[in-house]
Amino acid sequence: MLEGAYGAMPYASLIHLERYESTRVVGETWVLGGLTTTHGYAVQIITQDEIGQDVRTKITDFYEKGIAYDGDLRDPEWTDEEIEERWKRDFPKRLVDEDARIRAIRSKHYVIIGDSSGAKKFAKIMDEHYERIREKFPFEEIEGRRLLPIFLFRDRESYLQFCVEYTGQTREQAERSGGHAWKDYYATSYDAPGDTVHIHEATHQIFGNRLFLDGGGSWFQEGSAVFMEAVYDKSTRRQAINFADDAVEDGRYERFRPFMLKRNLLQDSVGSDAKGDDMAGRAYTQAGTMMEFVLMSDATKEKAMEYVHAVGALAPNDVTGVERVIKRLWNLDLDGFEKLYLEYWEDPV
Repeated sequence: MLEGAYGAMPYASLIHLERYESTRVVGETWVLGGLTTTHGYAVQIITQDEIGQDVRTKITDFYEKGIAYDGDLRDPEWTDEEIEERWKRDFPKRLVDEDARIRAIRSKHYVIIGDSSGAKKFAKIMDEHYERIREKFPFEEIEGRRLLPIFLFRDRESYLQFCVEYTGQTREQAERSGGHAWKDYYATSYDAPGDTVHIHEATHQIFGNRLFLDGGGSWFQEGSAVFMEAVYDKSTRRQAINFADDAVEDGRYERFRPFMLKRNLLQDSVGSDAKGDDMAGRAYTQAGTMMEFVLMSDATKEKAMEYVHAVGALAPNDVTGVERVIKRLWNLDLDGFEKLYLEYWEDPV
C-alpha cells in the first residue's frame, strides 16, 4: 500500500507480478490501483523480460511521486447518508419496505449496520477479533481507510433473506451458513456473538480488504480462517491437535498436492471417511493445521509472512507457483515442505 494523494481515499494499492516459463522470469507486471469518488483507476506497466534493479527503482519512484489527485475525499467513517444508501440498496426488501429501525454503530475498525439491538456489544467483539487477526497476520494501518461494514441482522430469518436476495444463494445454501464475508462486508445475525464463525469470517474480510490477499486457493483462504478459530477457541485447537495426531501416526491426511488443487474444500470433500468423520470438516481442519505449521514452526516462522503474501497473491490452485515460493524461501520442494509439516505436528507449539 502506498500513502498519498492517490484518490478519494489517500492511498493506493501497488502489486508486482512476475511471469514465468518454468523457473525463468520472462516478464514483469506492475499495477497501481486507486479510487476517485465515482470511479476506480489503474496504472499498469508491463515488461517483456526480467528487468534490473535500476529500472525497478525508477518504476517505484514513478508510482510514489508521479501520480496526484486533487478531488474530494471520502469520509473513512462513512457518512450517515452513505450508510442509509447502502442498507436501502442491499438489505432484504422486507426490511426496506417495512422501514425497519436500522441503526449504525461505528467502532475502531467497523461500522455495524442493522436492526439488532446488540450492535454495540458485537462491535466490541469484532474489534477484538480484528486485533487478534492483525497480531497473527500483521499489516500497517493506513490513515483514511474506511471502516469495514458489518451487516448485523436481529434474527436469522432476515440474514437468510439477505443471502437469497443479495448473494443469489438458494435457501438451502444459506441455511448452512452462520455468516459470510464477501466483497467488502461481513453479514450475520445476532444469535451467538461468541461463535467461532465471526472470527473465521472476519479473517476472510480482512484478507480481502486489509491484506488484499484473495488468492492461493480454498485450502489457503480457509486455512487462514480456521487457524484463527483455533487461536480464539480451545475446542477448535483441540480438533487440530487430534487431526494432526492422526496425520502423523496413521497418515490420515490428504497429501499436499491434491489438497491444494481442490477448488472448494466444502464441495470437493464429500461424505465420511472409514472412521465416520466428515470429510469436509477434516479438510477444513487440515487447512488450518497447514497454516499453523507455517506460522509457528521454528523451521518456517521467520519467513512465514513472506509465504502468506506470496501465496495469497497467486491464482487459486497454482500449485506450481506455491512450489516456487517454497523453493525460494526454504529451498525445499513440496514433498520436503510436507515432511516439515509432519515433523512440526509431532511436537506442536
